[in-house]
Amino acid sequence: MDNEISKRNSSLLTVNIQNSKDYIQYMITACKLRETKNVTNQRFKTAEEILISYKESHCYVGDRASRNRKITSCVQDLLNEHMAEEHRLDSDALHVLKRCRQNIVTFNTYNDVFNALSDYLWIIASIQKAVGTTTIHLLRRINLENSSVIVWIDGFYANAERAKYDLSCMQEAKKLPLINKIFLGTIRNADVAHYANSDNYSYDELNVKINGCEEFIIRTQFIYYAFLATNLYKNDIKWR
Repeated sequence: MDNEISKRNSSLLTVNIQNSKDYIQYMITACKLRETKNVTNQRFKTAEEILISYKESHCYVGDRASRNRKITSCVQDLLNEHMAEEHRLDSDALHVLKRCRQNIVTFNTYNDVFNALSDYLWIIASIQKAVGTTTIHLLRRINLENSSVIVWIDGFYANAERAKYDLSCMQEAKKLPLINKIFLGTIRNADVAHYANSDNYSYDELNVKINGCEEFIIRTQFIYYAFLATNLYKNDIKWR
């Protein structure tokens, strides 16, 4: 059983992955929606605002090819993670989950990536709407699917923002003069003081934590913008 929106054939998407724009850029610029607030949890008014935000993010580094590799790698890791609710999916839902995992591995075009992410959003929406049920069935109403996934997608944005704050505290703690690290009471921000306290982190441990936090932000932002761009385009072609 296919999600008709996610499987709709479009010449816009049947381009090779080697296109001059990465997947996220391509999906956002292909969108013709004038108003995007309802698709982005009121965070962005237009597709142009989303594109600007993406280009200003931590994950927008390197050339198009390297970003595409990172996008698909991050998404592939997420899609292959075991779902706690996986045992509750009915046969149709399990089929869609298997299909999206296969598509993200064997992708050749942006259509393959789009279909994989669309299928996964379909599963997520079905899980969220199956409260109090033993078996999870696929949603059949696109408007219900959309309302369910918007908040789920926005959760990645919130996680990245929290991690960015933690990173700024760690970086500030690392730069503090020794006198401040000795007299922690002189540090106004309690979170910075926490990372500056040598009883909590040695210099090397703090560096490892900083590197891990930077990787987490990049991964989370790639996932966020990839799913946001996918859902944006799904809504765009629905109303054409």
